[in-house]
Amino acid sequence: MREHKCPQENLKGQKQLNYFISPSSSPSRSTIVSKTIKQKKENIKRLFVRWIVTGIRPFQIVSDSGCAWHLETLQAKELLCSDRTVRNELFKQANTERTELQDLLVNCAQSGRLSISPDIWTDNYRKIAYLGATAHMVDDNYKYYSIDLFCIEFKNKKTGDNIVKLIREQLSIYTIDSFMDLITFVTDRGSNFIKGLHEFRLMFCVAHRLNGILKKTFFQISVAEKKSPMKTTSIISSDTTPTKITAYLPQLSPEIAFNDEQYDEEEKAALEQWNKEEEDDDDDVIDYSIVSLTNIPWSAREILETIQQCKILVQYIKKSNLNRQIQLLDELDHENEQQHSPFTTIHQCSTIRWLSMCDLLDSIKKSYEPLKRILTESKQLHRLEKINMGIIEQLIDFFRPWQNVVKEVQTGNMPSLHVVFPCINYLQDELRKFERGDKPGMKFFAKRSLSLLNSMFHMEDEYILASFLHPKFKGLLSATAAQKAECYHACRALLPKESVTTTFDTEYEPPKKKVKTFSRTIDG
Repeated sequence: MREHKCPQENLKGQKQLNYFISPSSSPSRSTIVSKTIKQKKENIKRLFVRWIVTGIRPFQIVSDSGCAWHLETLQAKELLCSDRTVRNELFKQANTERTELQDLLVNCAQSGRLSISPDIWTDNYRKIAYLGATAHMVDDNYKYYSIDLFCIEFKNKKTGDNIVKLIREQLSIYTIDSFMDLITFVTDRGSNFIKGLHEFRLMFCVAHRLNGILKKTFFQISVAEKKSPMKTTSIISSDTTPTKITAYLPQLSPEIAFNDEQYDEEEKAALEQWNKEEEDDDDDVIDYSIVSLTNIPWSAREILETIQQCKILVQYIKKSNLNRQIQLLDELDHENEQQHSPFTTIHQCSTIRWLSMCDLLDSIKKSYEPLKRILTESKQLHRLEKINMGIIEQLIDFFRPWQNVVKEVQTGNMPSLHVVFPCINYLQDELRKFERGDKPGMKFFAKRSLSLLNSMFHMEDEYILASFLHPKFKGLLSATAAQKAECYHACRALLPKESVTTTFDTEYEPPKKKVKTFSRTIDG
């Protein structure tokens, strides 16, 4: 007991133990203790591996002094292991997991129940590219799995041949590289993926396509994405300060290209007059999917300017670190009103997922009052006055159906192929409602987005077939007669031949019913 490191306070009158049993006097007990410590060390090692993998932490964290200080209170110094031991245990457990997963992958791949979603992403800080892949499958008991197969550094050029070569090498670890012709690959519309996987069963990500359609609807196409430069018109904004007025060209968002051309009052009036004279009959003449930025009405141009000013405002708030002040003012307002609403901060949008613009606009709307007070105190209210809050509300309503569709399609824990067909029909119906609206600017973008949706999104047969096989959507209410006929034909082709061509030696007919006359029915 004297060798125990835990500090103990000796109580008055308490007798002390002046001797202890030596470990050498009891060899069997020493063996049991050593086995127990060894077992605990193995358990600690496995727990460290789980901690590092789930939290994506470095191996050196197990050797960190802070970790040792916390564990010192448990007297676990004899149980701690080094970072090299944890690294080796990680590789060991990974190989064990791959071996257990191999049978499931092979079984699903052979029966065509395996789909793999590869993707390339780059660590901009370390300048390293990675290729990762996620497997989606259903076992014999109809249980759905979504597993990250691999994520490996991509050192070569991102060509289609190099992508397929690396995917094949990683799939060979699970011995499913020989079943690649039976695997369905789901990717974005990158030219390298299309070129590399064109020999296999390939489907495109619906969420990526919808994001691209929405991005093109609002002319948010980066200059780098265009092979040939397009002629665009500019919208010059004037930044008013208490001391001077300066004219500048917004450069914070590279998606919209502007030049130094400015509209005079006559051209603005002409555009507004053209916008008023626009009728629904022009839809048969105008192809809104190919309308250039120079030919859009002034009301639509004002919406693009509002989006641009919102991005400028958000970037200013981020650089000035005003989000915390907005949160504190919002919290104070809710306490005074005795409400318990969630506090709001300004959100940025991502150029990759342009639908996040809805979150940006919604955060500006919710934080309008505290933001107005803060900008007034800092004499920067002109940044908020440039933004039309009415247009923001219209944009939020316009983006809401798109958000609903992407939320239904992007479900990571369940299949979503069957919801594509009804979701696209729902989105088309919502866009037609905006077409019939009285807001000229949003009316233009509704027509443009609907035209782009019809031209850029192709309704695959698999989408309709999956909806037909689902109990909730088997009616195919929005499908055309040709789509239904093709779907039924595809279903019959998938059925086994013996289930369709079964013949019977004896033909059974139901017994004939007795014919009852009207008088016998009344009497009987």
